[in-house]
Amino acid sequence: MSKIAGWGRGSDASDVVDLPAVTLGFGPEDVRPSITWDQDIDLTLNSLVNEATTKASGRVQVLTISHLRAELGEAWERYSKKVLLIAETTIGRMIGKGNTYIKQDEDSWLLLMPSLSEHEAELKADDIAIVIGEKLVGERFEEKEPPLPQTAKVDLSEALNPDGSFNSDAMRTAVKRARIMLAAKDARRSVKELDKTKADAKTAEKPLGTAASFAQASLFPTLTLAYRPLWQLDTESFSAFALRAFTDTGEPVFGPNAPPEVQARLNDATIIDLAKAAFADFSGMTQKNMRATYVVPVPFSVMTRKLGAVFLRALAALPQKERLTFMRIELVNIPSRTPVGTLIDVRELFRGRVKDVAFLMDLSHLNQEILALDHIVIGVEPNSAMFQNEKYLHEAMSFFRRKAAGRRAYIMGLRTREQASFALHTGFDEISGIGIADDLNHLPDRTTVVYKQELVRGTI
Repeated sequence: MSKIAGWGRGSDASDVVDLPAVTLGFGPEDVRPSITWDQDIDLTLNSLVNEATTKASGRVQVLTISHLRAELGEAWERYSKKVLLIAETTIGRMIGKGNTYIKQDEDSWLLLMPSLSEHEAELKADDIAIVIGEKLVGERFEEKEPPLPQTAKVDLSEALNPDGSFNSDAMRTAVKRARIMLAAKDARRSVKELDKTKADAKTAEKPLGTAASFAQASLFPTLTLAYRPLWQLDTESFSAFALRAFTDTGEPVFGPNAPPEVQARLNDATIIDLAKAAFADFSGMTQKNMRATYVVPVPFSVMTRKLGAVFLRALAALPQKERLTFMRIELVNIPSRTPVGTLIDVRELFRGRVKDVAFLMDLSHLNQEILALDHIVIGVEPNSAMFQNEKYLHEAMSFFRRKAAGRRAYIMGLRTREQASFALHTGFDEISGIGIADDLNHLPDRTTVVYKQELVRGTI
């Protein structure tokens, strides 16, 4: 019989170590082997994608215990084998005849349930998560209630090529995105909670004022935040982190893939909330002496309104040395017909105040006025449609890199290591996307060195 150490309810670490073992009632021989992508699984996925009546099919679910992994912290390495044994055994026993599952990373699984209706599959996924939670947590965990396993539908809208054939790479990306959003729901902060960060950003509090000072309330009561790691060629490490925001349905707020209706809801109160969080996190990062570039996205329209002056005063209140050494302002959601003179004016507002001023564009709709600027870091992000044609994506990346010339250039949102390899070969200085590293729920405590030969092979 296999056993797993129990978790104590007390805060004393010795409580955890000294508890008697808990008998599970199964052994390694009971564990059903998880299926990998190369074991004819594409056929099942292809069928499910083509049969789906909605873009998020309940018959394809992601189940993750990433919350539990985060809660355990360093103890994860100690308990991981036994925790995964419990999870996989439970999935294998409960998923039912005609259904299967695929291991996703170290803490998540893709559940495929073609034998069930969408509603039945959703209930089945929830039941599996509940049972795993009971086995892992029950009465044997810490005093603080830890996050339970979670499930979510997988967005299948991009899993088909234009000719109707199945796109396995796009499916992998959809699965990874669902996993990231699930992990983020608990760890990302609601804008209602962002005022808790004021204690860490006292210098920014007074200049920013409050949302009430603009007679508005945020239009995103459940807006959540994450950090996107950027791999930098000169340091061969993930040493830049771009703040990103998402709606409760997972839609990005910044960049080319942000829907127009989402961008339209970015009012002053929301920007204030985001700025408070950003400046507090930046202060925390510098206090830890972490030598990384902190990227703050700023919607271009902010700098053409009254709020722009408020933002600049709050920025100036941060320590100058740290701003000039570690902070990058990234101007996003830039109107396509903005005059070059206006772009220059906004650039000059930040030059001398921060390390870098960056402009982010849609890779498929390059802004010629931005390409005419100097003294900037220049970035692009492919829109979702570009991933349907890999050749076109590569051509667009090459064309942009030539246009960027000697300026520092970065690309966001790459989905595969092959795309990252091409970006590296093309000469990008910074590369980002779930193809090489997941979004992070919080800033890490240190940067991670990944040599370029390792960036494009294996798993980070």
